Amino acid sequence: MYRILVIFAATVVLMLGSGTAFADYNEGLEAAQNGNYAKALREWKTLADQGHAKAQFAIGTLYFKGLYVAQNSVAAAKWFHKAGHQGLVEAQNRLGDMYHRGIGVPVRVNLAVQWYRKAALQDSGLAQFKLGTMYKNGWGVSENSAVAVKWFIKAAKQGQSQAQYNLATMYDKGEGVFENNAEAFRWYQEVAHEFEDAQFNLGRMYFKGEGVTQDYSKAVKWYEKAAKEGHAASQYYLGNLYNRGKGVPENDADTIKWWRAAAKQGYVDAQVVLGTSYAEGNGVPKSSVKAYMWWSLAKALGDKSVESKLSEIKAKMNSSEIGWAQRLAKKWWKSHIN
Repeated sequence: MYRILVIFAATVVLMLGSGTAFADYNEGLEAAQNGNYAKALREWKTLADQGHAKAQFAIGTLYFKGLYVAQNSVAAAKWFHKAGHQGLVEAQNRLGDMYHRGIGVPVRVNLAVQWYRKAALQDSGLAQFKLGTMYKNGWGVSENSAVAVKWFIKAAKQGQSQAQYNLATMYDKGEGVFENNAEAFRWYQEVAHEFEDAQFNLGRMYFKGEGVTQDYSKAVKWYEKAAKEGHAASQYYLGNLYNRGKGVPENDADTIKWWRAAAKQGYVDAQVVLGTSYAEGNGVPKSSVKAYMWWSLAKALGDKSVESKLSEIKAKMNSSEIGWAQRLAKKWWKSHIN
C-alpha cells in the first residue's frame, strides 16, 4: 500500500511539474509573439536547462535569428543539438540544414543526411523531401534515384509540394521508377497552382497526349497560365500554337507577341523563329536588321543552325545596317547576360 502511495505521489508531482513547464513555455511563447524576447529567454532558459526540448529549440532560434541576443549560429547549433538529440523534429530539420550549408557547424553533408533521416523517420514531410533530395543528387550518400523516389512519395502524400513536383518529373522521365505518364500528369496537376514548370508540363502533356487524352485547347490553357507568369518555354510554345492554329484560331499578332516575349528572355528557339519572321515579313514588317539581331543572339547563345541564315542575310545588308543590327544585339546582351 505504501509503495502504491509513493508511486501515486510521484506521478502527481510529475504531472504538476509537466503542467508548470507547459505554462512557462507558453508564457515565453506569448512574450516572443509580442516582441518581448528578454522575457521569453528568461522563461525558456530555466526549462531548457532542465531538458525541455521545445525550450531548447526556442533559445536556439533566438540565437539563430539574433533576437534579443547577438546573432550566433554556433550557439544556436548547440541548443538545436540538445533538442535534436531528444527527438524534436524541428531541431533535427534545422540541424540538417546547418550541416548541409555549414552554418554554425562545419559542412558535413553526411551528418545532414543523418539529421534529415531522424526527422523523416518521425514522418516529417519536409525532412522526407530533403532526404529524397540528398539521395537524388548524391549529397552525403551514394546517388540513388529509387530511394529518392521512395522518400518523395512519403513527402508527397503529406502534401509537400516540392516533393510532389520532383515526383512528377521522375515519373515523367522514368528516373528511379518506371516511366508513368499518368502518374506524372497526376502529380503535375497537384502542384500546378504553385509551379510554372508544372503548368508548362501539363501543357506539353495535353499537346502530345501523354498520360491524358490529347487536347490542344487545354494545352493552350496551361501554356498561357505559365506564359503570363513569364515562363519563357511556355511563351514560345504558346506562340507556336497561335502560329499553327491549334487549340486557338491562327493569329499572327499573338504568335509574334509570345515569341518576342520568350526571345527577350533569351529563349533561343524563340529568337530563331522571330528572326525568321523578320527575314520573311511574316506577322511583322520585313527587317533584315532585326532578323540579323535575333539570329546573331541565338548563335551567341549556342545555336549553330543559324550560321547559314546569318551569312545569307548579311550578304544582302550594307555596312550601316549590319552595324545597327550589331548595336541592337549588343544592347540586349548587356542588359541580359552581363
